[in-house]
Amino acid sequence: MKFATLFVVYGPFVAEWIFAFCAAGWYLSRRARPAERNEFFIRRIVLVSIFVYFLLALVTSYVQYAIWKGDSFSQNLLPPHQSVWYFVKYAGTHFWLTLFFSLIASGTFYALLRSLKRRNERFFEEGEMELGALAAFLVGWPRIIVFLPITFLAVVVIAGIKIALKKGAYTTLGPPFLVGLAITLAAGLTFLQMVGLESLVVIPGAR
Repeated sequence: MKFATLFVVYGPFVAEWIFAFCAAGWYLSRRARPAERNEFFIRRIVLVSIFVYFLLALVTSYVQYAIWKGDSFSQNLLPPHQSVWYFVKYAGTHFWLTLFFSLIASGTFYALLRSLKRRNERFFEEGEMELGALAAFLVGWPRIIVFLPITFLAVVVIAGIKIALKKGAYTTLGPPFLVGLAITLAAGLTFLQMVGLESLVVIPGAR
């Protein structure tokens, strides 16, 4: 149980940074692989990250159930004293709701990126749409509210630097995604508090 508790407390923090480093490593080494392999690898990282966060939610739900089961007072919140749906609703709100919000936000962002690519493919190299979706999923809800403007600002800054160095303003979205991901993971909740949006974090389990 002690290991499970540590897994629950530190798991999300460790997982998001591990996947962020995996994404950065994938991007920095992309020139060494064919374009189709790049897309294959980043999609696998996306799928594994979703699986890990589902596993975290599942383990957290189990640990909460075990804690309630082991306490004489909280046992009254479980069957046969209460309907099983009481615990299902509690776990769903506290451990699963943010995950589903993050999936919806990530899926919506991916759809927007696909639309952008259809209009102008020069913004993307192979796998960068998936990188953007992964970044949106890792920052989760509500930190995606911080991720999007930081990413846009990174596009502007990188383009400005290239113009200053006379390398043209053109840049793909991979580097801004990584910059936005790193800054948001490190200080996303702090930024939400600074702009008065900390109330969005009242959703239990918000990352």
